[in-house]
Order: sequence, then C-alpha cells, then structure tokens
Amino acid sequence: MELLARQFTERVQSLKQCVELQDMMYSSDGMGLLLNLETEIGELDKMMQELNNLITERKKSLQTAEVMKNMVLDMQARIKIASEQMPAHLPAKAKGPQEVVRTKNPSEKKRQYCESPIGTCMDDTTCPTFAQIRKNSPALFIPQIEYLTAAEFESVPKYMKLRLKYEQINQAIDELNKAMNAKAAILSNKSRQTDHVCKEYKTQETKDTKGLSFIVDNDITTLSHMKLDKNGHNILTILRHCQRIREIRGNRLVRYAFL
Repeated sequence: MELLARQFTERVQSLKQCVELQDMMYSSDGMGLLLNLETEIGELDKMMQELNNLITERKKSLQTAEVMKNMVLDMQARIKIASEQMPAHLPAKAKGPQEVVRTKNPSEKKRQYCESPIGTCMDDTTCPTFAQIRKNSPALFIPQIEYLTAAEFESVPKYMKLRLKYEQINQAIDELNKAMNAKAAILSNKSRQTDHVCKEYKTQETKDTKGLSFIVDNDITTLSHMKLDKNGHNILTILRHCQRIREIRGNRLVRYAFL
C-alpha cells in the first residue's frame, strides 16, 4: 500500500508540472524558457551519447586487460613449474676445436687450430694422439649420465614412478655421477692407501664390462649420498628404462654401466 501511495503521489506531481508548463506556452517569457530548455536538453543528449561511447570503449579496454592479465598469470605459472623442474646442473657446453701450436720455424710460434679428428692427424709432432690426451686429461673421459627431460619422465609408466618426482630423478643422477667421478679419481691416483680398492675394482670387471664404466651398490652408498632404499631402486629402474644405465649381473654383483 505504501508503494502504491508513493507512486500515486509522484504521478500527481508530474501532472501538476505538465499543467504549469502548458500555461507557460501562452506567455512570451514561458516560450523563451521552453526553447532554452529544449536546447540544453539537446546538448545533454549529445553529452550522454559521448559518455555512452566512452563507457563502451573503456569496457573493451577492461576486457583486453583481463585477457592480458590471464595470459601473464598463465605464463607465471608455467615459469614457476619450469623453475621447479630445472636441474641443479646443466650439461657443459661442448668445446671447440683443439688448440695446438704448429710452427715451421721453432723460433716463430703461430697459434692455429687442429680440425682433424683425434688420432687421425698426420702431424704427429704437434697434434696429440687419443692416448696422450686420455693420459693427460683423464677427467674428460669419465662418462656421465645425462639428465632426464620432462617428456622422458612423463613417458615412464606409472607403476615405475609411483610417487617419485622429476626433481628426485635428476638429483639421483647427480649422485650417481658423483660416485663415478670419485671412482675414477681413485683409479687415476693410485697409492698405497687405495691399492686394495683398485684391486677390488679390478676383480669386479668381467668380459661383459669390457669398454664400459660402471659402479656397484657399494660405490653408490660410500661415494655418494644416494640411498638404495625402495625409492633408490625405483630410480635405477627408471634410468634403465630410459637407457641411461645398463645392469650387468654376475658373481653376486650388480654393476650399473653408464651408457
């Protein structure tokens, strides 16, 4: 009832204003005032149209900004995932051609690059052979396991991965490489203290390990921080599945050869 009463009162007021305006039409002052009102109403109508156009443009700008915001948020999420899955260390950049000194006159030295493959160069006096390089720089020939890519990790069957994460696999690869580097250091720096260890390494070799570098369970547990628990064995299974290592069994030993 109150709402109906208020609407009735508003209608009555509107009718009174219409009657007053109708009376003004018969006076010269009233006609001038009505013409001014018509002009002002026309200008207000133009301003309202301009405001409507401006509001429409602002709405389009807000929609574009919202799309860009979503793109930035999506990119931030992707960068966060990529940074979390980034390996702690990346493979080193391959070195350029071997640098050697070639001279026709001993008193005149000129630095050049040897482009020939190792061991195939005919200039034996200046180009080092494969054996010489291996003897002088044994660290260059220590095999290393390459990191798994995200695509390779996704292709591993779920029953192998269980709850393992991508970062755990590459962290384990770091530890396995650490164990291989430590073993290579022991073999290259023989001494009385390490003589028995080198002999033990020799007994672990078989005809199947010829030309391969490998480590065993004892190397992993003593030369790295990797644990050979359930997760550790699952990681080794994944690396074998991805052709990073190969298991060679024999004489009650499991050898993990780096591929």
